[in-house]
Amino acid sequence: FPQRQGAGLRWFKAADSRELSYEAGFAAPLAVTAASSRWEVPANSAALEAALGLTASILQVAIDGGGLGGAAPVLPTTWQLSSKFALVTTAPISPAPVVWKGGVNKVDGSISGSLTLPAGAANLSGQAATSGVLLSDESFGTKVGAGLVRVPISGKKGAFRTAAVTIEQ
Repeated sequence: FPQRQGAGLRWFKAADSRELSYEAGFAAPLAVTAASSRWEVPANSAALEAALGLTASILQVAIDGGGLGGAAPVLPTTWQLSSKFALVTTAPISPAPVVWKGGVNKVDGSISGSLTLPAGAANLSGQAATSGVLLSDESFGTKVGAGLVRVPISGKKGAFRTAAVTIEQ
């Protein structure tokens, strides 16, 4: 009989040499939490700013993991929501962060874009696809979004690691 796990949601990834990400899998199941957020299509960017509780259309961004820690590369720490739903890097100013291009799909609240990374000890240079979702539910407090960055690494063509993206008011 299979052994019953304790209460809660767990994420397990078996080793698979064909995988492009984490081919060794995860040694033990990781405990995770799940939540959902309603989405109401905003009439314009000002309505989205109000729904997210933003000040001056500014989103605080933190990117962590995937070998992107430390002093290099310099990553965006704030985005500003434009009137056309683009997310424009506004900080840091100096040293200049890596190039970011992306925006919000107002229909479903998804975020998509890419960071242009220089070669580093834990990553290859090139485009790092970024995706996420906005959370327009006040129950999340100051958190208004989350996502991930696919950080290109050496190995098989298309190999990557993931970095977490958290977005706050």
